[in-house]
Amino acid sequence: LKLFFLLIIVCVPLMLVIQTIYQAKKGRLLMGNITKSCLVLSLVVPISLNFVDFFLLGYAIFLLICFFIVFGFLSNLLSSRIGNIFPIGLTNGITLAWTLSTALPLYIP
Repeated sequence: LKLFFLLIIVCVPLMLVIQTIYQAKKGRLLMGNITKSCLVLSLVVPISLNFVDFFLLGYAIFLLICFFIVFGFLSNLLSSRIGNIFPIGLTNGITLAWTLSTALPLYIP
């Protein structure tokens, strides 16, 4: 439960920023995909430097990419109907925090 609340502090603002980028008038798809790619690449760097200690981060990156594919598509469909970024970003942030906080502790010895 403590991990879930710590992840909410990070995931909700991140998803709000990404949703704001996708609501932009021009270049939203390019800017949103660049933002997501930079996030994933910033997480790949520690794995490349020390694979043994950061092996679990690779699983988190896999979950993040799957989350971006599934929930990114669904949130863009919902965004076209609602037009408000706050409920979509908040829901995506809470769902991402819940996904990471339930999946990652299963692999920590």
